[in-house]
Amino acid sequence: MKKILLAALLLLTTLNLFAQEKQETKEKKNYSIIHFTTARQKDKFSRIIFINDQMVGTIGPHEDLKCKIYSEGRLTITVVFDGVPPSRTIKPLDVKAGEKYYFSFPGFKPLEQEKGKELLEDVTNTVTFEEDKAKPVGKLPEGMTADSDGPKQGTCFAISKQGYLLTNYHVVKGAKKVQVKGIGNDFSTSYGVDVVSFDADLDLAVLKLKNQNVALGEIPYQISTSVAEQGSKSFALGFPLTTSMGEEVKLTEGIISAKSGYKGTNSQYQFSAAVQPGNSGSPLFDENGNVIGIVDAKLQGAEGAGYAVKSPYINTFLSMVEGLQLAKPATSMTALSLSDKVAKLKNYTFIVTTE
Repeated sequence: MKKILLAALLLLTTLNLFAQEKQETKEKKNYSIIHFTTARQKDKFSRIIFINDQMVGTIGPHEDLKCKIYSEGRLTITVVFDGVPPSRTIKPLDVKAGEKYYFSFPGFKPLEQEKGKELLEDVTNTVTFEEDKAKPVGKLPEGMTADSDGPKQGTCFAISKQGYLLTNYHVVKGAKKVQVKGIGNDFSTSYGVDVVSFDADLDLAVLKLKNQNVALGEIPYQISTSVAEQGSKSFALGFPLTTSMGEEVKLTEGIISAKSGYKGTNSQYQFSAAVQPGNSGSPLFDENGNVIGIVDAKLQGAEGAGYAVKSPYINTFLSMVEGLQLAKPATSMTALSLSDKVAKLKNYTFIVTTE
C-alpha cells in the first residue's frame, strides 16, 4: 500500500512540475500569435488583413498569415476581401501575451485552439508578420520598448555630383553611423555620410559624402517631374539581401500597376517589379532611364506588390534641401538598350549600411 501511495505521490509531483514548467514557458513569452488561415478556402480571391489600421499582410487560398504581436489589450481586426462583390469586415480581439488565436476564411470565424491547429495542417504556404515595436499596432505592455536600432542595409543612389545621395528614412533612422560602399564599383571601401535632411512621412532621406574628394561624376539621369502612367514599364536597381545574394547590383523589371500606393496613398505608385529586403532606397526608372520613384515598401505575402514614392514628391522634398543642385544630364539614354542603360546606371547606385 505504501508503495502505491509513494508511486502516486511521485506521479503527482512529476505532473505538477511539468505543469509549472509549461506555465513558466508560457509566461516567459511577451507576445501573442494570431493566425489567419484560408486552408479550406474554395474561392480564388485574396484577403488583406489590418490590425488597428496597420496592414499586416495579404493571403490567398490555402495560406496562413502568422502574426507575432507584442501589443496587448483590445485590437481591431479588419479584413478587406477583393472578390465580387468586394467587402470589408471588422471584428474586435482582446489579446494577451502567451496566447494563440485563430481565424479562418471564408467567414472570418474565430476558432478554438485544436480546430485552428488542425486547419494549419492543410495550408500550403505560411506568411509571417512581426510587430515593429517602434511602430506598434496597439499599446505595448508597460516597460517594453522598441528594439535598439541594429545594423541595417539598404540602397541609395546619387542625385548630385557634389556627393548627395537619396535613400529611405527608415534605412537610416536612429543610426549612429551611416556608410556607403560600391562607389566606383569598389565594395571593399566604405565612405562615411551625413544625413543632411529627411522627411519621415514620405520616408525620404538625403545623405552627403563626408569626403569631398570622392568623385561621383556627371549623373546620367534626372528625377522626373511628371507622374508615370499606369501600365508603363519600369525597372529598379538595388542591393537586396546582400549577405545571401552578394554585392552585385540586382535588376528587376515590371510595370506601374497603380498610380496610388498603400491604402490609396497618392504619394506612391504600386509596381510589379519584385523587391526584397535591402531594396529599400532603390531607384525606380522609366524606359528612358530617368528616376520616377524610390522603392520604399513591399506588401508582405503578395509577390509583385511593391510601393515607391513618386518622383514629383521627391522633387518637392529635394527643393527644400539647402545647397543641393540636382543633376541635369546633357544627353539622353532613350536610345540605349536596357542592358546599356543598366551598365551606366549601376555606377550611381550604392549600398548603404548603418550601425
